[in-house]
Amino acid sequence: MSDVVKRSSVGMLFYFYGWLCEIVAIPRRLPSAWGVVGSDDDDDGGGGGGGDGGVRVEMDDARRLAKDCLRVVGREMGVMD
Repeated sequence: MSDVVKRSSVGMLFYFYGWLCEIVAIPRRLPSAWGVVGSDDDDDGGGGGGGDGGVRVEMDDARRLAKDCLRVVGREMGVMD
């Protein structure tokens, strides 16, 4: 397992596995935040400009983010599709 952590591009998630499991198991509503989840192919780094530029803003909560991280860990370990 330590070899996977060292060689993986998402190895840092393995260190947070216990905390991620605890976050997912919390039964009450968790804090939420807004965040940018995508953008177009325009990588000029500039802000501003007209239109929405293909940027999508979405509200997420800690439980959903933790689940997404655990899915990535599962794929990396080969236990999920």
